[in-house]
Amino acid sequence: MKYIQLHAVLTVYLSISALHASWPQWRGTYRNGVAQDSPALKTEFPDKIPTLLWESFEIPSDDDGGHSSIVIENGHAYLSLIWHRHVPATKRIIDSRVLRKLGYRNTKMPAGKIAAMEEARLNLSPRLRGSKLEEWIDHWIKEKLTEEEKLHYESYVRGRLKQGKTALPIKVLDTVSSKKDSPFPDQTSLDKWVKEQGWEKGINEKVLDAIPGTKRVARDTVLCLDAMTGNEVWRFESPTEPVNRSASSTPCIAGGRVYSVCGSVAYCLDAMTGKLIWKSPIISKGPASSPLIVEEKLIILDNTLKALDAKSGELLWEQKSVKGNKTSPATWGKNRSLTILCQSSKEFIGVNGNTGEIRWQVNGGGDASAAVSGNYVAIQHKHSDSGLVVYQLTKDGIKKTWEYLYTSRRYSSSPILHKGWVYLLGASRHLCADIQTGKIQWNKPAKSEIASPILADDKLFVMENNGGLLTILDASSDEYKELASIKVGAMRCPSPAINDGLLYLRRANSICCFDFRKK
Repeated sequence: MKYIQLHAVLTVYLSISALHASWPQWRGTYRNGVAQDSPALKTEFPDKIPTLLWESFEIPSDDDGGHSSIVIENGHAYLSLIWHRHVPATKRIIDSRVLRKLGYRNTKMPAGKIAAMEEARLNLSPRLRGSKLEEWIDHWIKEKLTEEEKLHYESYVRGRLKQGKTALPIKVLDTVSSKKDSPFPDQTSLDKWVKEQGWEKGINEKVLDAIPGTKRVARDTVLCLDAMTGNEVWRFESPTEPVNRSASSTPCIAGGRVYSVCGSVAYCLDAMTGKLIWKSPIISKGPASSPLIVEEKLIILDNTLKALDAKSGELLWEQKSVKGNKTSPATWGKNRSLTILCQSSKEFIGVNGNTGEIRWQVNGGGDASAAVSGNYVAIQHKHSDSGLVVYQLTKDGIKKTWEYLYTSRRYSSSPILHKGWVYLLGASRHLCADIQTGKIQWNKPAKSEIASPILADDKLFVMENNGGLLTILDASSDEYKELASIKVGAMRCPSPAINDGLLYLRRANSICCFDFRKK
């Protein structure tokens, strides 16, 4: 591959140990997904399974622990989460977990299309099983759904058709949904309400079985594990209110401190002991946005973009035009030119890192974070014509270089810029383009959506099949070249972390560490 020298001023102020490589924040040292000084990594694995160095004790995720990624610093692995536990309760609550268990989904499908789906589901021939049923469903979806509907609803429609007559009727699901987050005083009152609906006995049993006799309690939790063994070094906990599964903020390590944003508080902890240094309330309830440290400021997206003093937690500035709590901010420039780059609801905005004033804003928006290399920045956005766009940054503003537009179900994965190429390994595609011209080098359909890829030893690591597989691509080749596709059993949302040839992934109930070092 040709190499284009990109002159950059590396702007993220992080304390990096001279004795250990590190991955001290989400997407690595410079928040670009690229590992620094990686050793040679292997790509051949017996039975397509990599060497598992260790797997941790049970750590919940999703509804009970969110989707935070792992960070590595000074021989330690860190994870922040809102740790939910279930305790006996008198009240009965229909929440989002119950609705998902029952098969409810709030869609914008036309009423006629929903009616056709339900008619097909109820009239399926009992002879349609296995591959024949799959073929029938494929044909139905191809004939009945538009391309836009396939993007958003194919898995939902496929699931209901597979269930056939065993799926709960849409009207039942809508009725149950109407009681979401409206507690019943006790089991007796819930039983009475269900009976009053006049449903069949089997439906009553399904609904009642899905509603637990427990309530959730939660604690903000930061874990520090030995990066070589997975043994717990310390744990910080503080009571908080239960939140939904979107709580996915990844901690940041800098200057011997851990910065974590959890339920409704931002924490600063001693990285070696877990001792609380300071805490500051936030507005978001379990945000997904990951904090960063730059020039002694803690930058967080907490419904609005904020800068806190990294030493004290005091608010330095706030920019209310930058909205959200999912995308993670990045930086460009330093000192007087320091610019915080962040996607808002429908814009991509550059903010003066010293004052919080807006320097510029362009079309954008969505959950994906910006990737910066030198004066180039790439974003994936879902508004104002969705797709991938590359800009050039200057002290005077921002200028669009090129864009590549497409339609996808999700726009969550962040790009990688490396040696003159931009890689987008998400939005159901694996794409490589020339960073200067936008010429597409390769563009392949892929089962990659949410997690952001990483790059080490000129190899791209990307999650596929909802995290079940890890695919390794050759970043030094002019052509699309798959080096390996291996089973790792990870989650689909958290991004991988890599440090000195050891790859860290989050599974549904644990953290695992794989050894990719070439012997």
